[in-house]
Amino acid sequence: ERGIETEFYGLRKGVYEPLPRPDGIIRSEVLPGFQFRIQDLYDQPAPPQMINDPIYSGFISPLYRQERLRAERAEARAEQYAALLKKAGLLPPE
Repeated sequence: ERGIETEFYGLRKGVYEPLPRPDGIIRSEVLPGFQFRIQDLYDQPAPPQMINDPIYSGFISPLYRQERLRAERAEARAEQYAALLKKAGLLPPE
């Protein structure tokens, strides 16, 4: 029994030919920087998984990136304040 097969084609001189897929990655010849792993069509990684992935980092939503960065900075500030409160004895024991 064969598994799921996926193929991608490009039009070359009026003939559709299979696109090369080195390392299982499809790279667009029309949209600069657009690329994806064929396996990810089935795995469907979430944006947090994709944001630091070099395959996807070039086209993950800038708004999502900004929000992620804002959240990471807020978390770092919260940890700093918690450390100060703990040092001052203003936090209950863990």
